Amino acid sequence: LEPATWQSVVNRGGDTWSIELAPEIRRFEAVTDIADYLARVCSLASPPVQPTPVAFSSPFSLAASIDFLDSIWQNRFSGSRLVTPPGVEGSAKLALPISNQSECESALSALAEVMKTLNVPGVQGENLGHPLQRIAPTLEPWLDPPALARVESAISLLDAIRRVRVGSQHVSGRTATVEAFRLLGVEYPITSWPEAWRQMQMAAASAFDGIREELQRAPD
Repeated sequence: LEPATWQSVVNRGGDTWSIELAPEIRRFEAVTDIADYLARVCSLASPPVQPTPVAFSSPFSLAASIDFLDSIWQNRFSGSRLVTPPGVEGSAKLALPISNQSECESALSALAEVMKTLNVPGVQGENLGHPLQRIAPTLEPWLDPPALARVESAISLLDAIRRVRVGSQHVSGRTATVEAFRLLGVEYPITSWPEAWRQMQMAAASAFDGIREELQRAPD
């Protein structure tokens, strides 16, 4: 039988017969000629194309994004560094792949430490705690509303990573952790910790790049 009639049922009785077409026949809807029919058969017989996974161009992309932002920050704030270097071990944790939950939590701790020690000056009249909360108010004088909105969105991603790290250590923070994973595009519950860490690396690198790009574009 031709592919178009596969799984169809043929009924014969004496000199008459009938065929009950399978629902799969709908795949050949709108076929107009033999060439169109053959093209449709070949398309159905071909294996599906698997999407190419997004990957870092380098395992050091996250560390490079942090360093680049630090350089632009120094140019803007008269040589004042934004980032406290995390040391050799900390830098390695930001770049190396992980294989399990424990290694992911260790990498998240290294990234959280970088964010915790960001040298962001305070803003007069505002009592803000974590350095991430001080970035937008500090940059606001230089940014137009769309740029400030992008910086605030980037900070939300970085804060989500921080909440994932906190939630992994405290059961009471599980609900916030699930919401943080959602913001980062990480499926929960985690089925692949290497993939989860890769997603968080990409989100963090994108966030640092977004802050740097808007600061770099801002007028003096």
